[in-house]
Parts: sequence; C-alpha cells; structure tokens
Amino acid sequence: MVSETGCEPISNSIKGRFGNFRTSPKRETAAPGFVALGEDKRAEIDETIGMLTGNLEKIAEHGRRADGIVKSMLEHSRGTSGERRSVDLNGLIEEAVNLAYHGARAQDASFNVTLERDFANTIAPIELVPQDITRVCLNLIGNGFYAATKRQREGGDPNFKPTLKVLTRDLGDTVQINIRDNGVGIPAEIKDKLFSRSSPRSRPAREPVSACRSATTL
Repeated sequence: MVSETGCEPISNSIKGRFGNFRTSPKRETAAPGFVALGEDKRAEIDETIGMLTGNLEKIAEHGRRADGIVKSMLEHSRGTSGERRSVDLNGLIEEAVNLAYHGARAQDASFNVTLERDFANTIAPIELVPQDITRVCLNLIGNGFYAATKRQREGGDPNFKPTLKVLTRDLGDTVQINIRDNGVGIPAEIKDKLFSRSSPRSRPAREPVSACRSATTL
C-alpha cells in the first residue's frame, strides 16, 4: 500500500529536478541540455512532468482511501467493545459507505451504484460507540444496494441508474442520518414488523433492523 507520506518525497524530487525547467526564466543556465531541445520536445517533457506529478497525487489519494477502508474493516471485525469515544460522524459514515461499496464490488465485479453524499459540515464530534454505528450503517447501506440493483435487474428500464444517497443534518440537540435508495422499497406486509425482534432479515443484512434500532437507542 502506498501512503501519502511515501509519495511526497517522490513528488518533491520530480518537482525539484524538473520544476525549474518549466518556471525558471534562467533555465538556460540551469539546464543547458534541456534548452538545446526543440520547443516541441520541451513541451512534451513539461507535459510528462505534469502527468507524473498528477499521478502521484492520485496514488496518495487512493492510498488514504485504502487505509481508511482497511481501518474500518479491522474495527468492524473486532466487534463492539462498548467503549464510547468522540468521533467525526461524517468521517465515520464516509468510511462505512466506502467499506460497503468496495465489499459489494469484491463480491460482484459488475456491481455499480451511484453514491451521493450530502454531509452537514456543522456537526461537531460526537461521543458514541463507533463499531455500533458502523454496523448499523453497513446494514442499511447493504440493504439499499440490494434494493437498488434488484430494481435495475427486474425493472426493465435501460435508463434506470441505481442510486444511494447518504445525508447528515445537525438538528441542534440531535443529529440526523438519512440513507435513501431508489430501489424496490420495503414490502407492505413487513413494514409494520420492521422493528420487531421476530421480523425477517432484509437481504443482505446480517441482522434484523431491530438490532440496528437497539444499537442507536441510548
């Protein structure tokens, strides 16, 4: 795994060795070999340097994302410790979304759902049990993925795009987390039983919705 700190020295090295070719008005003195090249060749080298620098920045970004996903997987696999701590709620939900999405992609390479995020930037750090909230989000997001892709398979509409939107809101003394999909919806016959401990498990959730309610009720 390539981390941001590993990429920075390489990026700085590229900029240090070649950056003056592009910006210095006295590059004839600093790099006579470069100046001897034609304008087309110089432009090609400039373009290559820019591409390499851009690629390194992308590698660093993907490295940060992969680190977050692995960290979330490890915390989730260890189960709930019962320890409450202050966390960035938006960051926690973002990690759950990425974990659920990449987990679905690992099971089905053709899986593709449009993800929309609308996070309130006014939410202060909240004290909670991170594993509990992550487990709840994974269940709800997984159910959303299942419902949206099921509608795509069975709906017969070639223009339909399965979509899942995650929204957070600061309501003052409470916060709201809204996870919505454009899938097939909940069958009418089980709506009234959703929070019953005897309710059927919505595929592909690993536990009934009642367990999610227990985890989020203080």
